[in-house]
Amino acid sequence: MALVRKSNHKMATGGKTYDELELMARNLYKEMRKAFKSQKCMLKDEMQQVDELQTLYNQQLILEGRNAFEEITTIRNRVRNLKSYLSTQQLRDVNKVKQLIEECEQALSKFRYELKKSTQSLIHDEVALWQECSVFEDKVKGWKQGPDSAKPKNSNSDAGIAVTLDLNLPSQVCTYQHFLASTGGRTGGWTEFDHSTFLRIRRRILRSHPAAGFRKHSDRTGHGGNVDALLAGDTAESFFDEVAAVLPSKTPEMVKEHEHWWISFQKFEADNKAAVEYWKAQKNSEKVEVTPAAASSGATTSPKKLNDQGSAQIHFRERQRAKVEAWRANKRRELEEKREAEVALQRARYEAEEQKRQARMNSLRAKLEDFVKRREQIVASRAEYRAVHERAGRAARRELCALISARIQERNERILRTRSANRTSQKTADSGRQQRIEHAQSMLIVSPSRDPSRLLSPTKSWKAHVDISSVGVNITGVGLSALSCRRAIPTWRAGLNS
Repeated sequence: MALVRKSNHKMATGGKTYDELELMARNLYKEMRKAFKSQKCMLKDEMQQVDELQTLYNQQLILEGRNAFEEITTIRNRVRNLKSYLSTQQLRDVNKVKQLIEECEQALSKFRYELKKSTQSLIHDEVALWQECSVFEDKVKGWKQGPDSAKPKNSNSDAGIAVTLDLNLPSQVCTYQHFLASTGGRTGGWTEFDHSTFLRIRRRILRSHPAAGFRKHSDRTGHGGNVDALLAGDTAESFFDEVAAVLPSKTPEMVKEHEHWWISFQKFEADNKAAVEYWKAQKNSEKVEVTPAAASSGATTSPKKLNDQGSAQIHFRERQRAKVEAWRANKRRELEEKREAEVALQRARYEAEEQKRQARMNSLRAKLEDFVKRREQIVASRAEYRAVHERAGRAARRELCALISARIQERNERILRTRSANRTSQKTADSGRQQRIEHAQSMLIVSPSRDPSRLLSPTKSWKAHVDISSVGVNITGVGLSALSCRRAIPTWRAGLNS
């Protein structure tokens, strides 16, 4: 049987067998576990958590399997009871049948409910695990793209500098624009979602620590706030770790750097606003001063000259406004292009992942079909071998039964002959013994032929005794018998008197 199974297995697999592949998978798993459990591995703690989670899920799986087996056993027993009741009882009770059917339905409903509940919990765990895996994948991709993350910050530095050089603006405004251009705009090179998440967590932590001196909207530009409070102590470390945990593509160092950038951005933005306000106030004061002067020196200043100055100032403002609008349009176009590129990249990644998943599913499906075919071939060969073996076994058993029955018959005949011979010899011995007993009994029986009257008459010796006695009385009859000496009388002679 082992030779047939081995040959069929080799024929079905055609080279590498399923056992060899399973052995290779086990060895690879052992090497992976050994590598992860080494002292130099950075994921040792994570692998310990994975081991604990695997042990927990194995225990839960065993417990659920036992519960399911018990429920299935209960259902099977109740169905058997119903079948036996329907097959054996002649006069069936409808209420009893209804009760048995209701018990079966209740057991099935309970089993379905437990199965649905476990399935929903497994689906929930699968979705949560898939989300965690996606987050971890994004974090790994962020680690891979870490060295190139600083490139977008300096991408538009030359354009920003050119814009600020062309515009006749205050130094604070130029510095602010140069800072934005060199650090990636108002989000510091981060995406809108990441930057808004950073601000939301920062605002929540600042609200939970009012002693730091922050106002309600301390993430905006504030006056007199202690903006360095988050960069020291355990609060800063917890803040950086929390942001890094929420944003998979960011590390605590990157969050700390972004915090420094945000403080600098608030400072430059406050200076920019103050400079703009000062410039507006100065322009308003100049207008107020120019108006009375123009009214007092109306004779000396011609209307044509005033019109030329107003038109030049209007043209200058229009040029400045056009340049600012062009810069804003350029920034919006760049943001849209960047957003479109990110969406296209995400779509390409999703399509690549979907293709990989489909390829993996197809390969797994092909392997499963191959395994099913090989399994069916092995089962068919085993069934054929089992049928041949059973036929040979039945023939051998028939021959053995015939031989045994012949031997039993011969033994029975021998026992019968022996018993008949013993009975014959016993009868012969009994008849001989009976003959000997009868012969002995015939020899012991004595039948004397004597006269009974002689017993009442005195003998010669008695007569002589009487004659010799001094009494001389002739005693006859009863008196003679009373005076005579007694002698022993045999038993065979005792009844001869009558």
